[in-house]
Amino acid sequence: SIKFWVSQGAYFVAFGLTGYLWATHRPHTDPLSVYAKWLLPSASLVLLLLVYQHLQLGGKPGIHRLFLEPFMREHTVYGAYSAWFFTAALVLFVYRPSVWGAIWMGITGAALVLSYSRGGWLSALGALGLLGAIELVRRLSPAGRLILLAFTFLSAVSGLLFLIQYNPDVLRLQARRTGGELSERFVSSFDVQRNLSNLERINRWYAALQMIQERPLQGFGPNTFSIEYSAYQSSLTRTSVSVEMGEVGGAHSEYFTAASELGLPGLLLLLGVYLTTLSVGIRGFWRSQDPTYRWTYALLTFPLMSYYLHGLINNFMDHGHIAALVYLHWGFFLMLERKSIPSTHASAYASV
Repeated sequence: SIKFWVSQGAYFVAFGLTGYLWATHRPHTDPLSVYAKWLLPSASLVLLLLVYQHLQLGGKPGIHRLFLEPFMREHTVYGAYSAWFFTAALVLFVYRPSVWGAIWMGITGAALVLSYSRGGWLSALGALGLLGAIELVRRLSPAGRLILLAFTFLSAVSGLLFLIQYNPDVLRLQARRTGGELSERFVSSFDVQRNLSNLERINRWYAALQMIQERPLQGFGPNTFSIEYSAYQSSLTRTSVSVEMGEVGGAHSEYFTAASELGLPGLLLLLGVYLTTLSVGIRGFWRSQDPTYRWTYALLTFPLMSYYLHGLINNFMDHGHIAALVYLHWGFFLMLERKSIPSTHASAYASV
């Protein structure tokens, strides 16, 4: 699809390349100041407007289509966007607490909760949990790190198996009793027996796997999943909202989308970019002795991580709100790799 390559090329030039050149040639322009002066204030303003409109309508789930236009296309994009900026606001607040930082955290946090996007909740929780885990591991001895890693792995596997295998009705009832509607909705993320949204995701993933099996190397072409996948559904995975023919719906996964449309080479390229940026960010956060330098890497890495996690169950690179942020952060990472932050610019960072 020419449209796919043109749109992604436009995002790359407008945000990735421009962000790289801007940060490289303007010595006092750095990710911390960009977030503090531009990204968080503007995003918080948009999210505050959406939260206000949502509360005016009662603040209930299922009514997002009434107020998200023209800013967002639907509530899962809203969830990814608010998860990104809540993660960024928290990281920036930890680095440099301020009244404005607390305000941004409050607005983005309220938007994330009211998005009722389980993917947004889980992606923010996962990214911030990874941030806390890395910070904790840095302070432990090698033996302590090994013990913590083993304990975390066993706990995560046990918890996931419990959530998936436990009776979903009983689990949702207990969640509602202890935490209300939000807890019930969060727990439903792991219901793969009756939750229609989860079951339809499984149906799309199954169709994507069949498409990958048929064309593993070349794929079906960019932006073709929605018009091809219906023929690859199974009667065992199809749900009441599945379509027989049509041009609606995505793979509900950035990774399955890449593999089914661009083939396994496209998936490997995507994973290569994702893992490279995470490696650069986490390595910089881990090794740097300068707090400002460390938190610069954190501010770029963990909001981006929230999207990489969200990409497991949704795909938004065709949406400008998310694609712009992803490419901008890739450009900043390239700048940091090619040009270390000079000590003469420490005052610019400290003023953020």
